Amino acid sequence: MSDGLVEKALADGTNIRIAAEGVESKLIGFIEDSSKAVDKTTWFTFDRLEFETGSANLKPASSAQLGNIAAILKAYPNVNLKLGGYTDNTGHATQEGRQKNRRIDVRVSKK
Repeated sequence: MSDGLVEKALADGTNIRIAAEGVESKLIGFIEDSSKAVDKTTWFTFDRLEFETGSANLKPASSAQLGNIAAILKAYPNVNLKLGGYTDNTGHATQEGRQKNRRIDVRVSKK
């Protein structure tokens, strides 16, 4: 059974396993596309980071995606990233709305 991940070779020759439409793929595409300028509005949402319930601690399954981001930063040493963390509320927002609010986003601030 396939895990839905594909091999991707980075600029420094490192191979990582990523989701074809995941945050790593989108981030690499943005970094490598010279026609895309750095701005303050282009954010990418991590799609495989999971937190322990009621905690800021990441679940062990998150380590693969974090490792991939580290490999991307090593392969593209001129790139700087900015991270944004968001949390959910417990008011009248829907369950789906709260799920979207529990996320970590990243944007390229220099390439």
